Amino acid sequence: MKNIEVVIGANFGDEGKGQVTDYIANTYQDSKIVVLHNGGSQRAHTVQVTKNGTRHIFRHVGSGTLAGAATFIAKDFIINPIIFLQEIENLKKVGIVDANRPRIFIDGRCRFTTPYDMIVNQAREIDRGTMKHGSCGLGIFETVARYNYGDVKIKEQIIAPFCLSIGTFKHLSKIDKIDFLHALKNFYTDKRINNTKIANFDISLEKLLSNEQMIVNFVDDFEKMMTYVTIVNGPEILTTFETVIFENGQGLLLDQNNKKYFPHLTPSNTGLTNPMQILNEIDYKGFITANYVSRTYVTRHGAGLFPGECKKSAINADMFDETNIKNMWQDDLRYGKINGKRFKEHIIEDISNNSSGQIIVKPKLYITHCNEYDYWDVPIFNHIHEEIETLISYGPSRSEGFATPFGHKEIDLDF
Repeated sequence: MKNIEVVIGANFGDEGKGQVTDYIANTYQDSKIVVLHNGGSQRAHTVQVTKNGTRHIFRHVGSGTLAGAATFIAKDFIINPIIFLQEIENLKKVGIVDANRPRIFIDGRCRFTTPYDMIVNQAREIDRGTMKHGSCGLGIFETVARYNYGDVKIKEQIIAPFCLSIGTFKHLSKIDKIDFLHALKNFYTDKRINNTKIANFDISLEKLLSNEQMIVNFVDDFEKMMTYVTIVNGPEILTTFETVIFENGQGLLLDQNNKKYFPHLTPSNTGLTNPMQILNEIDYKGFITANYVSRTYVTRHGAGLFPGECKKSAINADMFDETNIKNMWQDDLRYGKINGKRFKEHIIEDISNNSSGQIIVKPKLYITHCNEYDYWDVPIFNHIHEEIETLISYGPSRSEGFATPFGHKEIDLDF
């Protein structure tokens, strides 16, 4: 491995991580692989190669795919076979699925979401009404809760814990997979529904709980998904590539350990933590580039604290986001202005909390959406201490690229 790049959203998400991942992947002409290591199918990273050309929203596949990169799904990423197959069908529409692409490797230790996780998630969120959490409705938190629970019995024997890995599930027969899901509902899901005290269970979701065909379809989806991927034992596959790009999901401010914004967080590590753990697992020593990404303004989905929040018109009343369209789970996208002091603190904290004697972190900054709110020269850049390369983009597509209007910009990042 010669080049290690980590793409990190510096705010609440939707910063442009997909665009930056695609851009970085396209700059390397050697063998390259994108690592997905946190979150799951709620991740929606948009890549647009040309202004009016190929466009795809990446979830289970790395955003460097259109630039020729393979994908490695690390153990802390949560897989949803239903959403995975939907993405494959969408990739077929842009001509990506063939004998060579996408190349997808999955760590056999990965967790996976079942339809029951999605049902409980959606039922809880609907029941919350105006007090909803801001979930995507894809069962991420419920999957994590299930894996932390206990054992499941099939035919009076404990055959696997609720933390059954994707590699183990793969090797069960189709009948045993179906039996496992039956047991999952009877021994866990029904109890979870009772324990979470859902007052008004959505009728359509309640009917799905006893839908036998749903279970069969899920197993079929899982087995079809296996035809598109290669299960591997750990991250050693990364050492066979010259360039490794870690593509983080969500943003720094939504990290599960960010107590300031509790409880409206994502159940994963969103900064350098997971990439560092993976690099340590393969005993990597050397330099990595931490690419922090931000729009010229801040956005947030769903509920939760949002310092600097303002009306969309204060940014740009005329802009339209094709990806972040209002939906029943997260409502409208919220907008806010960047606070330079806080912005620097978040980056400094992420790097300082993940310092390692054998891995040296070089920070870099990407500013996107300058065509929407031309205010990237915010107070972040006022003080002189550490030189950091900064790239800005005036458009959403790779063809418009990133520019360095001021070369290296001196920024006060006191590590």
